[in-house]
Amino acid sequence: MSYSTPGVKLRGTQMAGEAYGSWTRNLAAWATAVALPFAILMAVTYGIWQILISEGVEAYAQQEQAGSGLRDAASTLVQIIIYTLFAVAWHRFLVLQEKPKVIPTIGSQHVRFILWTLGLTLLMAIPAAVVFGLVAMLSGAAQSPLASLLILPAIGLVIYLVARVSVLFPAVACQEPLGLVAAWRMTRGNGLAIVLAVVLASIPIILIAMLLSVLLFGNLAQVAQSGTVVSEEQLTEAFLSIYWMGSLVGAVISFIGSTVAVGIASSAYRQLR
Repeated sequence: MSYSTPGVKLRGTQMAGEAYGSWTRNLAAWATAVALPFAILMAVTYGIWQILISEGVEAYAQQEQAGSGLRDAASTLVQIIIYTLFAVAWHRFLVLQEKPKVIPTIGSQHVRFILWTLGLTLLMAIPAAVVFGLVAMLSGAAQSPLASLLILPAIGLVIYLVARVSVLFPAVACQEPLGLVAAWRMTRGNGLAIVLAVVLASIPIILIAMLLSVLLFGNLAQVAQSGTVVSEEQLTEAFLSIYWMGSLVGAVISFIGSTVAVGIASSAYRQLR
């Protein structure tokens, strides 16, 4: 299969719209693809919730601090596995029109998807760490809040790099041959269009997430800052009362964001392959 791109020009607005359109027009297929990953995530969340109830927030926080490195690594791996189950199914639906299954058949594409996700995460972390470190040094040396604005180009650089290789993931999910260098060449001249699609598609998700965060956590913040004497037990009870709902809403937003991201990558891949 040839992956040459003879003058194909992607349109960011079109890809963003298509990502949402392919989701809203195929809600039944999406629900099937998301069912198992969502169930796993909720099971993990419920387990943490039960620990919080039995041990209390403070004890759990102390355990988190003591083993934060290992816990973070395990949490990241679990999230990547959950994301992979959904992303592979949704990529294959959008590119190959393969109907998702509630219980997917796990294959080599899932393993390769996880390995590529881990590898690219580590690869992108290196330039990100260097750039963010330089920004921190310059910000401290300049003694000016304006120097912190240098972080924006750094974030933009990381987004651009990810956009240029994003077509690798639908190829891996569909078990079609495409390497990192080939993915970079495949998106030549279209990197900014993919970035634009990501930015445009992210705006409604960010706004909804901000609104829900205010609604869910605003009440707890008002109680804590109202000047009213509130016991630690009351604060713990208030926190636990919104923990489950906050986790549920966060999971829904996360899967919608993943849906749109997969939609953009699949749209670019279909047009450039």
